[in-house]
Amino acid sequence: MRFTSRHGIPLTALNQVCVLLYVSIVLYLLYRFISWSFSSVCEEINRGLVDEARILQLYGGWGRHLYYHRLCNETSKRFYYIEPYAYLNSLFKFRPESNYPVLQRPRDCPSVPPGELLVLMGIKTMPSKAALRSALRETWLNPADWADKYSSKIHLFPIFLLGEEASSISLDEEASTYEDLLQYKFTESHYNLTVKDNMFFEFFQTRTRLSCPNAHFVVKGDDDILLVPENLLGHLDLINETTQLIGCMHRNEEINRNIRSKYYMPSELVSSMEHYPNYFSGAAYLITNEVASELAAARFDVPMLPLDDTWIGVLVKSIDRTSDMLSSDSICTGVHVVPKGSGGWSMANDYDDPCFLAGLTIYHRYPSPERLLKSYQNLRQKNLTHICHDKAQETIDNVSRKWGDEARSMMLAAWLNNYARFFGKNELEYLLSKKRALPELTQEDQAKRGNQHLVGRPDRFNHEIPKVPPIMASQDEIINKRLSSE
Repeated sequence: MRFTSRHGIPLTALNQVCVLLYVSIVLYLLYRFISWSFSSVCEEINRGLVDEARILQLYGGWGRHLYYHRLCNETSKRFYYIEPYAYLNSLFKFRPESNYPVLQRPRDCPSVPPGELLVLMGIKTMPSKAALRSALRETWLNPADWADKYSSKIHLFPIFLLGEEASSISLDEEASTYEDLLQYKFTESHYNLTVKDNMFFEFFQTRTRLSCPNAHFVVKGDDDILLVPENLLGHLDLINETTQLIGCMHRNEEINRNIRSKYYMPSELVSSMEHYPNYFSGAAYLITNEVASELAAARFDVPMLPLDDTWIGVLVKSIDRTSDMLSSDSICTGVHVVPKGSGGWSMANDYDDPCFLAGLTIYHRYPSPERLLKSYQNLRQKNLTHICHDKAQETIDNVSRKWGDEARSMMLAAWLNNYARFFGKNELEYLLSKKRALPELTQEDQAKRGNQHLVGRPDRFNHEIPKVPPIMASQDEIINKRLSSE
């Protein structure tokens, strides 16, 4: 056989050997690949509730993208997935139970005198987040910051909800010191956050040592938020016969069937609907004792889902309470939820501005415990009223054009209402006296301020834009509504 190059030039014997060797190596590697594919030591099993074999039929196989991100661990004889599908390792293990052993218990739920209110607060955290828990205890979980912030005296009872992490972290000393840890023996993961919701309701409902059925209100939250107690308590004024749950609501959200998203929901877990029932962002929401009791009882009849917030929405629907949900523009602002296309929305530079924080209910995703501690200390400095009075022009200029045309009216109204609650009506009047017409932001300024699609989770955290934009409350309405007692 005579070999020639692509230019028709005869190859030397050495070149011929090199070509044959190259072809042999390629054929050998192909053989090894095919052999591995059909005789892997890894076992094909379903590890949890999700049918892994069905998922592979849909998205794996020859020439499909999932196949190339699935490897075999020959030691454990189990398949595992690499980025961008590493989240599937936890999803395919999702098999929650309702009776995990208790590792740490909080103290007993306190009793309160008649006419005073008990607020039970469940905060999702992880064993390794000890510094963050410490920062929360020193800031907005300090009972002194709640007691005199409402017409009735408030008693705060916070508990932290935890599982176990891979690294062995002892919580015995922390648990004995603060008596506010509720830890169960399950593995921490994104998909096991639902287990924390389930065990929190168990704590609320069970009439044993682990009980708190006498709480008047229940607040659920994350450990990376800064919460302004007086502004959250202002939401209690909105509770009535038809409003029993308040948070940042996601309406008519389509179920995510995108295998590339960590919010992917397999059809075998949710097959009877195309859209989730309305649900709240888990960063912070408030519910009444009556609803919390109903949810705690209903959890036995509603299978847990790997996405915690949506599972709560399904629970709420199962007890026919969806119509009792109210979406708070203030809470939505703090969890970075704005209507699509609102533009000009960013709070990335407002962490350390106490005059801005005073108008919020919460601020979600604080970058560090140190930053959260500093921000809250600034919010509680004794001369803050004078500081914010002196910088009123800067503050009103900032918030007047912060959230873009689509969202500005409703978010600004909520912010001003909180600002009045925090500082009083006289300071609100002075702030509004500084309001002026401002030029629209340039594209360069818009880019510096950020885009809401780059913050948070835009595939979940967006409201539908209302057909009729909400009208911002007038100055008199903001001052007088719910603030007559100040």
